[in-house]
Amino acid sequence: YLDMGRMFEFLPNDKTQGANVEGLTVPIVDENTTEQDSRNNPRVSREELATFILADLDFAEQNIELLQESAKTLPHLDAVYGLKARLYMWLEEYDNARTYARQAIDASGLTPMTETECLSTTSGFNDISRWMWGSQMVSEDNVVQTGILNWASWMCNETSFGYSGQAPFIMIAPSLYNRLSDTDFRKKMWKAPEGGMLEGETEFLTSSTFGNFGDRLAEYSSVKFRPAEGNCDDYTVGAATAYPLMRVEEMYFIEAEAAAQVNDGQAATLLTSFMQQYRDPDYVTSATGDELIEEIVFQKRIELWGEGQTFFDVKRLNMSVTRGYEGTNFPAEKRFNTNGRPAWMNICIVQTEKNNNAALIGFENPDPSDLYEPWVSEADSGNEGGSDTEE
Repeated sequence: YLDMGRMFEFLPNDKTQGANVEGLTVPIVDENTTEQDSRNNPRVSREELATFILADLDFAEQNIELLQESAKTLPHLDAVYGLKARLYMWLEEYDNARTYARQAIDASGLTPMTETECLSTTSGFNDISRWMWGSQMVSEDNVVQTGILNWASWMCNETSFGYSGQAPFIMIAPSLYNRLSDTDFRKKMWKAPEGGMLEGETEFLTSSTFGNFGDRLAEYSSVKFRPAEGNCDDYTVGAATAYPLMRVEEMYFIEAEAAAQVNDGQAATLLTSFMQQYRDPDYVTSATGDELIEEIVFQKRIELWGEGQTFFDVKRLNMSVTRGYEGTNFPAEKRFNTNGRPAWMNICIVQTEKNNNAALIGFENPDPSDLYEPWVSEADSGNEGGSDTEE
């Protein structure tokens, strides 16, 4: 419900307004909801959904010690605190968010992943023991047996069996990559552009089908997520990977941003300490105020790239999205630039739900389709015979 509430909540944006749905999230369905209730079940406000979520988290905090299973495929106390930290960031109750982020860090007993762990060709971002909470596939799982309907297929560029290994590849935007310091080891998780300072610094996997992926991948392609055991070709091995649901690193960034949001002078120190100790020994920042918040969120975006958390920060903070610029690697038809949060971040409830829940009729999020015109470069706009296909 925390993820659904944040995804479907309507917030004003640069293209659409929705006075009758502003702040509304999703209907609540619990063990007491009857079928009759479900057929006339309205969307609830952020505050009402938060109360519902917090009640569950409070109950979990009080009783989770009864859980005897230690596997990190299940949430434990540290994850409960982490979910509370995410919840309070959504509510913009930053003092509470900071408190629970720190409690999550302490309860986890974890330290951030090292350079060796992050860049490992066999277990990079594939070791659930290094996270607070994650999902772990094994070779017998149906999703692994399909060869293609699994995390590795979608997120590991270095495979011969998956979707992303066939191109187009999963890539970071050049605007993010180029802003990152060359002394930050995380920059090696993407293929450096030709002539870049880190060209040749990333170790790539080799496939019996495709050869060395360093020769195959496009510039800025990700190698953050590796197939299990570094196996590019056998999906029964390579697709039996793990993926993170919550990492302790996220809590450090929540703690730092929450401090910045309440104008605590320790915010810059919290960010700098984390970066210098765990990511970039040369890191410094002179940012203050809103610029410091933006810098913290940028570093968090790099840290959690591909893990599904950036969406929530961009939407909460009403941040603009810029995908059209000289040197972009976004496809021509998707080079959208916004002024503040994009209209597409208010996800629309599907028609099937409205067909079966009368309370949603007339309370839909506005359709964002066709609201934005793709950015066109000056060179393309002046070349009527040119192609908009990226090479």
